[in-house]
Amino acid sequence: MATYSWKDIAAVSFAGTDLKSFVREVSGLKMSAVIDEYRSAGSAWLTRVDTGMRDHEDIVLTCTHDGGSSGTPATVLTLGASGTFTLTLASGQSVSCTAIVKDMEVQVSSDGLDRYVATLAPTGTVTYDLVA
Repeated sequence: MATYSWKDIAAVSFAGTDLKSFVREVSGLKMSAVIDEYRSAGSAWLTRVDTGMRDHEDIVLTCTHDGGSSGTPATVLTLGASGTFTLTLASGQSVSCTAIVKDMEVQVSSDGLDRYVATLAPTGTVTYDLVA
């Protein structure tokens, strides 16, 4: 089984802007099947069926905060902004979707490593191209 680390990330982009040099962590890359539950009359056990619908958790980007110049998380990942999010591995494998910036947070720390955290809400199909 292949395992990946940050050094295997070739690009992280949103709305055509490469943010890899700012992004420190990507979380929420989790897809799920929408399951319906029912219980037949007289049965003590629930039955679960796959509805065929899919859902995806919000994607959270934790970035180094650089508030001034253009092309930084604070200028690209603004509230309500919509664009294509793509994470690409050096192997060419990728995850991509159209998403809206749902919320953002600036975290100020005493060690000087201020963070800009943006939550992306996927608006449709999330494509996992993970075949090596």
